[in-house]
Amino acid sequence: MMKIKLFYNNEPYQNILTKQEHGVDVWNDLPNNINDSSFYKILNILGIEYEWSNDPDNSIVVADIGSLQHNTQQFEDTIQFVANRYKKAIIFSSQEPWQKDVIDRILEYYPNIFLSDTHMPLKGDKIYHERYIPFPSFIPSIVNIEQNIIVKWPDIDYKQNMYLFNCLMFNWRPDKHLLRTILKYLKMEGPQHFTTFRLPDKVTQDHKNRLQTLLQDAPNQKIIDIALDGLENFTNQEPPENIEVLLQPYNRTFDETFRVWPKYFMDTSVFSLVCESFSGTLDQSGPYISEKSLYPLLNGHPMLAFAEQNFHSYLTDYGFELHNEIFDYTFDSIKSPSNRALHLLNQFKNTDWGILEQEVNPYNSTTRQICRHNQYLLNNRSSKLWKKLEQNMKTNLQRYLDL
Repeated sequence: MMKIKLFYNNEPYQNILTKQEHGVDVWNDLPNNINDSSFYKILNILGIEYEWSNDPDNSIVVADIGSLQHNTQQFEDTIQFVANRYKKAIIFSSQEPWQKDVIDRILEYYPNIFLSDTHMPLKGDKIYHERYIPFPSFIPSIVNIEQNIIVKWPDIDYKQNMYLFNCLMFNWRPDKHLLRTILKYLKMEGPQHFTTFRLPDKVTQDHKNRLQTLLQDAPNQKIIDIALDGLENFTNQEPPENIEVLLQPYNRTFDETFRVWPKYFMDTSVFSLVCESFSGTLDQSGPYISEKSLYPLLNGHPMLAFAEQNFHSYLTDYGFELHNEIFDYTFDSIKSPSNRALHLLNQFKNTDWGILEQEVNPYNSTTRQICRHNQYLLNNRSSKLWKKLEQNMKTNLQRYLDL
């Protein structure tokens, strides 16, 4: 691919949308640089060459909407603004996945708009729509020093295990609520792991509707009853140690530009159980991967995810290795979210910690070798992962240029 041209409106590097006018909240926004775009920074770390142009008809127009929610009027107004102003443009959701119905509606209504969200592309040469160009932007973003301050711990202490796993679920979502429900259903709420969880400040009908949608194919009524009752009666669960205290050495609190989990979380647990974000049906793309899964991978901690169907299978396509020596991944292909969560957690109901620790803790164990391989993938720009990401992006840009 030849050097591409990126369109700029006022100044190179700045987003063509602004926080003040359009409400876009881009991950790397800082007080003195609130209108920066993340798209060129992703091209930087992928090694894709570009130059800037103020001619929108002879360059690639990218509108980075960051985490702008698609169920808001501001989202609708922003899409319409871009579609009316430019002959052709990419709406780049750099931090959030979209649901299929949103993708279908926008692509049908705006024939000059391309959509790019944070999903992985479909496997092989399959495409859902010629103007839908998903890209797993969290992978390059999480290790990009242009976008966040990263604390990568040099070594996890595998001798402090007090918990089977850590599972961090701070802000309420229906998928997190479902995972908490299955933990209760399996009577796994004891001290063998630490889980953080928070109910909404005020439970609304919308919360109930979203949860019931996720529960519609639950394997039995008891799971449904526990989940709905939990909207009122689950207790909030906080970390066993105060996060602010654990982060005091950095004089910072965790936020969107300071991506660090206290080392304590990984030192004291055998593995990280991640509750990834769900975006609904996946006819249009592969699963969504966020910083939730990438942070344990980056730090060399065994990771297992309650995520969208075939999540772990897609990880292997990018070169990541799975922990078949300690985890049973047969749950990964189950379509029903509640059944998937049930089969995922059930394998640990009667786990013998001693046997698991003997497998994980030794320096040259298979588990730790796999952890080091996955770290290599993320940190080595010549790895299969980075070559695939670069090709994903080049393919997307070429489709824009060709149409």
